Amino acid sequence: MSGAAQINDLLEVALGLTLDATRKDTTPSNRSTQPPPLVHLSSLAQELEAEQEACVLDADKVERALMSRLADAPSAREWPVQYLVGCHRRAMDLAQRVQSDGSLSDADKGTAGSALEMARQLSVSYAGFILQMQMFPQPELAERRGGGQLLDSYLMQVGAADGMGGSFESGAAGLIDEDVRRETVIEPIHPEFLPDYVARFSEDDGAQGVLEQIGSRLAAIMSRMTILADFGPPLTVLANVLSSSTVAAHMCKTSAFLPPITDEVIGRTIEDNTILGAAFGISAIPDVMESPVMRSPLARAPDVGDGLFPGDTVVGGRHGNTRAAHQSMHVSLDSLHSSLHRIVTNLLKNAEAKGRVLAWLAAALRVNKERTKMRPDLKKASTDGFMVNLACVLLRLCRPFLDPASGKAWARLDVR
Repeated sequence: MSGAAQINDLLEVALGLTLDATRKDTTPSNRSTQPPPLVHLSSLAQELEAEQEACVLDADKVERALMSRLADAPSAREWPVQYLVGCHRRAMDLAQRVQSDGSLSDADKGTAGSALEMARQLSVSYAGFILQMQMFPQPELAERRGGGQLLDSYLMQVGAADGMGGSFESGAAGLIDEDVRRETVIEPIHPEFLPDYVARFSEDDGAQGVLEQIGSRLAAIMSRMTILADFGPPLTVLANVLSSSTVAAHMCKTSAFLPPITDEVIGRTIEDNTILGAAFGISAIPDVMESPVMRSPLARAPDVGDGLFPGDTVVGGRHGNTRAAHQSMHVSLDSLHSSLHRIVTNLLKNAEAKGRVLAWLAAALRVNKERTKMRPDLKKASTDGFMVNLACVLLRLCRPFLDPASGKAWARLDVR
């Protein structure tokens, strides 16, 4: 097979499209990159024939092919942004494999790498044009979801990494709204997609709005969880989103991370509406302001009392069950605190994000000055669980300084 034919095949897999009518609706043999059935771009093929150009995909035709796919041959089963997330992931996976492919010459590897890099960059660019400028039409639900579509892909990616293949039976993918699952194929995201997106759109602040939407939706998910919920997947997604220092620095600038502190911002605001606040609010302590009779549909769930201590746990010889429930709760809390500590520590190590993280910690304490009163208004203060988690994480951050003989931490401390 010639180098041009191999490059055409690679781009067909990456972009899920073909210029060859005989290959319409077929599925490429390379299943490792989860390629979709090929869509035949008949209008582009006709244009190329009129221009006396070969109907073969190469780096020069990637942009025309993507535009034709988005404008002329949209899939009813896959939203445009999800399609582009899939293109980016497959292009990244194939670029890595090309370098170890012995059937390609060095020259062909370079040409194929350039073509796949073009597919990678354009997938990110057009996703941004759709999310920010509605350059191509989207279904109404996709348009309302906006940048939250990328969060759906992160949840699917975590579900796939957990060995569930992105199944909606997994904890992560199960957090995606049911109406979204019905309307579109959700593509797992590649770890480099969001860093690529921020690098592409950061200069004109185009990335801020998308990061704001991702952060707000993730906070909404975590703000409905107690310690009995499967909190691991959303915390993993949060860690993955913030794993890129560039993305973390930009995310920390959004109001989803920390809104401007005014008199209207109270402890509940920080806990319910910020990314870290929603994560720190996951606890085993019931919210004293939540009615046990008429529970709000937005209340954190499952209820810890009902889940761990149903009925009378003393009468009837249930002391053993009570002990097991306490042990289970302690294990879950330790896992939660370890995850929160790891996320905060990584953010503090990021020079560009450190100031905002310290500002969040300061704000979390400052807006809870209500708790220092003799008769605090608990509608304004964060919950007991939030404050306990915050204290535990702060103590873990202090561990290197608790032992004067520990070495490095004390050596870096200016006692003046």
